[in-house]
Amino acid sequence: MKNILIYTILFLGFINSVSGEEISFPKGQSCVAWKTDKTLIVVNKQSPVGLNCKIELKIEQSKLGYKFEGKFPISNFNSNQEMRDNEVRKLLDEEIQPNLIFISNLISYSEWTQKKNTNFELKGIFRKGNRDFNLTFQVSKEIQNGTGVWKGMTKTKFSELGMIPPKVAFGIVTSVNDDLELHFQFIETHIQGFPK
Repeated sequence: MKNILIYTILFLGFINSVSGEEISFPKGQSCVAWKTDKTLIVVNKQSPVGLNCKIELKIEQSKLGYKFEGKFPISNFNSNQEMRDNEVRKLLDEEIQPNLIFISNLISYSEWTQKKNTNFELKGIFRKGNRDFNLTFQVSKEIQNGTGVWKGMTKTKFSELGMIPPKVAFGIVTSVNDDLELHFQFIETHIQGFPK
């Protein structure tokens, strides 16, 4: 009986696995995504990805410069596995704060003039579960069909964002690494108040 249970877990684990998944943003859409690594049944490594394209983006302008703000509803993250998405919603404290929020540090007008056509760092506050965490994204710009597309990524850790990486059966069935990647693709025309 014990062996049958072990074989069943192994079989189901490999049937549901999608190894080495890459982030592929839909063309013409503004989206964010998370990516992490997990080990399934000790040896099978995977890189699950959760994508969210139902987001809100804006830039606030003041006398001192610009601040970017993104709002990302937690319920819209999709990893093509409902059980995992439900766990992610709990992990991200959706009941406390239904939207993840990123607010950049102020970018002065002179800084924006220097940075807008180069690769640069975008620093700011990532708000989750009514707690603030510092994040720095590496940002680059591409032109697609005559439109500016901003892409960015940061490498962080679950523990640095106040989370414990999930495990199933004490990590025997599934164990998620502490490492976490956050990615984005923002279409310039989708960002409310984008400076001309």
